[in-house]
Amino acid sequence: METLYLALIVAALFFYLHITLTYLFSVKYLSLLERSENYHITPLAISFTVVCVFTYLYYFVSHDNPLFPVLFHLVMMSVIVAKFFYFQSLTKLLGAKIRVDKLYLKLAAFYVLLSFYFFVDTSYNGMATYFDLTKPELSGLPLREKLLPFEINQTMKVLFTPNYILGFVFYCYLLVVALKKREKLIAFGVAFTIASILFTNSYHLFATKYWIPLNIVADLFEMLRLHWAQKEKLSRKVEEYNKQLADVNGQLDALNEKQGQMQIYRHDLNNDLSVSSLNIHKAKLFLRSVEAPAKDRIVECLDQALSAQQMAADFVSGSPRVTEVSLRAMVEKVCRLNEVTAFALPEAGVKVKAVKHKLESCVVNLIKNAREANIEDNAFGVFCEIERKNGFVSLRITDTGSFKRIKNPQGLFEKGFSTKAKDGRGLGLYSVRSFMQSMGGDVELLENKGKVCFSLNFPENLVTFDLEQ
Repeated sequence: METLYLALIVAALFFYLHITLTYLFSVKYLSLLERSENYHITPLAISFTVVCVFTYLYYFVSHDNPLFPVLFHLVMMSVIVAKFFYFQSLTKLLGAKIRVDKLYLKLAAFYVLLSFYFFVDTSYNGMATYFDLTKPELSGLPLREKLLPFEINQTMKVLFTPNYILGFVFYCYLLVVALKKREKLIAFGVAFTIASILFTNSYHLFATKYWIPLNIVADLFEMLRLHWAQKEKLSRKVEEYNKQLADVNGQLDALNEKQGQMQIYRHDLNNDLSVSSLNIHKAKLFLRSVEAPAKDRIVECLDQALSAQQMAADFVSGSPRVTEVSLRAMVEKVCRLNEVTAFALPEAGVKVKAVKHKLESCVVNLIKNAREANIEDNAFGVFCEIERKNGFVSLRITDTGSFKRIKNPQGLFEKGFSTKAKDGRGLGLYSVRSFMQSMGGDVELLENKGKVCFSLNFPENLVTFDLEQ
């Protein structure tokens, strides 16, 4: 019996160590499980490992050794802790409605606190804390006499009776649940534990002479079933995630194929848009060289069509290209195309990192609007200058019109606001402000010596100065 007992302890110890190490190195897989699916095998396996270690050491320590009561105390406490984790794991696995682990936690807390008292008492009074030293063990079983050389005293029996009774009730409840769930291995292990409790209690309470340590075998069965159940959960979860990953990879391959087709389509469409934009430019140049009815209106329609073409080209290309734009060359070009006199141009060598056609569209909006607002002024023109202030570089465009002509300066940049009555959509200056803000800058309406001044304010880090030009 003693050899079998030691063999069971050693076998259980290696099994629990294997389970502990397996789950300690499987944390990333356990994180795949829902909280209700994680049976907390790791703390259970660790607590059972501690029980085996202390039980093994306790067996080889003589009862007259000072370590004997200490190890007895440690074995008892580790068994109570292990039982809590056992109830917690089994309750989750079986989906039991009554949370016996929470009920047992209060009982375990009581015994842990009580153990500190007995631990101190044992250090002063020795084995008298636990055993009645006047009554030796009378079972006649060598193993029993080795583990418990004296009869447990009446005080200990009374104090630990609630633990045995409640533990027995909880095990009976879990046995019923396991049978209903058709968990045969769990039911077998729980039944084994119940038998072990009955044997133990029959000896302590009724002084029967027969005692067999069945709890070690029962613990092995239950841990094995919990391990299998957790492993099945993990396998199903990993399989599920692998399937989802395969589906995502399939969708990604399909998207990559479609993207390749779209690249070809975008290239061809971009070529068509480039040709169309070139034809619109040619039409504008032709119209400016001839006298035609409603020429200005036609040129305006062509400008709008060109702007729409450019937006479509940007969309097709995926993202508009940012380049360094010379402010002087751009203003000069816009003034020439809109037949506006530039009395002063920005200083040479000042360049802004921006999407060229969008920045050009902003300047076109400002100068064209100013020209249309002063259509009767034959001497109309603009003065352009560069100003650096407070981390910004500003392109200030001042026209020769009076500032008083602007009726609502505050609402000028609002979406839908227009000074052109029915012909205006109110998007020109709104789009200028939106573009400037997207660059981290802004646009302002200022009064410069009684004249109208629009200031395009660029962040200083987007502007370069080449003074040699």
